[in-house]
Amino acid sequence: MEERLESSMNQEYQTLIAWRKAHILLNRWQTVLVATQESV
Repeated sequence: MEERLESSMNQEYQTLIAWRKAHILLNRWQTVLVATQESV
């Protein structure tokens, strides 16, 4: 029972990290887009 709970929490943790990475990438991409629009 405890093992299943731990693996489920680990999966949530992995998802959280994936979301955070995606969010950082999205922010960076948005910054690049804004910079490109301003330079044109």
